[in-house]
Amino acid sequence: MKRKTMIAAILVVCLCFSAMSSLALTESKAQTGKSDQKAATAKTKDPVCGMEVDPSKTKETASYKNKTYHFCSSYCKNQFEKDPGKYAK
Repeated sequence: MKRKTMIAAILVVCLCFSAMSSLALTESKAQTGKSDQKAATAKTKDPVCGMEVDPSKTKETASYKNKTYHFCSSYCKNQFEKDPGKYAK
């Protein structure tokens, strides 16, 4: 019986911690004015090498089937342009 009580207490503590963390994150985003959408789209992956790229900072881009792809370097962009179907998802 003690074991079940102990497990229940641990679960309650974990749930409370999780709720507090979520609340703190929500309040932090509200204070800074950042939305979930901006945070989710802040970085993208280079389709050739898989490196994370900040679309607002890279000049290397290419379009394929009405989608814009961002690259870490001109080398990756050139590889993509040779065979975009190989890399586009």
